[in-house]
Amino acid sequence: MAVTALTGQVDTNTILVDEKIVDMDDVVGMLDPQTSQFTTMLMKIAEKKARNQKVEWLEDQLFPRLATVATGGYTNVATAIPVTAGQGQYFRAGSFVRNARTGEGFVVTSVSTDTLNVTRGIGAVAAAAGNAGDQLLIVGNASMQGAGLGTMKVAKRVMNYNYEQIQRDPYGFTNTLIATDLYTGGEPDYERKKKLIDSVSFVRCAL
Repeated sequence: MAVTALTGQVDTNTILVDEKIVDMDDVVGMLDPQTSQFTTMLMKIAEKKARNQKVEWLEDQLFPRLATVATGGYTNVATAIPVTAGQGQYFRAGSFVRNARTGEGFVVTSVSTDTLNVTRGIGAVAAAAGNAGDQLLIVGNASMQGAGLGTMKVAKRVMNYNYEQIQRDPYGFTNTLIATDLYTGGEPDYERKKKLIDSVSFVRCAL
């Protein structure tokens, strides 16, 4: 094997990419944006030493049960119900849905991108017009006896990552000031405590 000479200091960009051990948490984080607050999450974050400048983790969440009616809404006799862009994928044929505002229930017969083709007025509540922004709750799936499995859907896991970085927040004082008695207790000890708090706060916010 021919030898390649490296000149200068070796850093993480110089060694082979495949040589680095992937720093990934072995626990998959379950996200629930309706109940979890950002500040609460930060208070419970576990601390551990990073083994790579790129720290990676997997995130997962339960399959969505809520969608919203798109701009324009729908009439009381419409059999095509538009939902917000990207939310059509939450539904499949047989999904029993209830409009949270009107109380009407309907069954999805097919889905075309973000438009639900439905059978209206299922149950005691008569068909009613839906407004843009109405919440649609996917109650469950209704299948005929002897029916096949139907369209299989699961929530896709997501890979996320952060990069580590070197933090520098320099400060300095003259020897005369260091030797001077101060009400604050003296420098540089007083400033050192402040810098420590600043650094911890920055790191938490950067996660």
